Amino acid sequence: MDPQIERVPPPEVSSTELVKEALDDAKELIRLEVELAKEEVRREVAATKNAGIAIGVGAAALIIGVSLLLVALALAIFPGGSSSSSARPPLGSRA
Repeated sequence: MDPQIERVPPPEVSSTELVKEALDDAKELIRLEVELAKEEVRREVAATKNAGIAIGVGAAALIIGVSLLLVALALAIFPGGSSSSSARPPLGSRA
């Protein structure tokens, strides 16, 4: 044995103190786990909210695009519009 190292006997700790420490550590661990779970839920809610906003913006853009497509299709089918100067007489009428 090395003469410079002196062995110190372990402190006398009762089993009730050990159980109390273990329970305190378990309580702290549970508290930290609950905090972590709350933070994860906050992040998930924020991500879901952002995804919902993106879907809403995409749906609005889709509705506008479809509306413009239908207007373009209507103008392609009926060129010239319905102004009075270029209106054709109804079919079957004699002008």
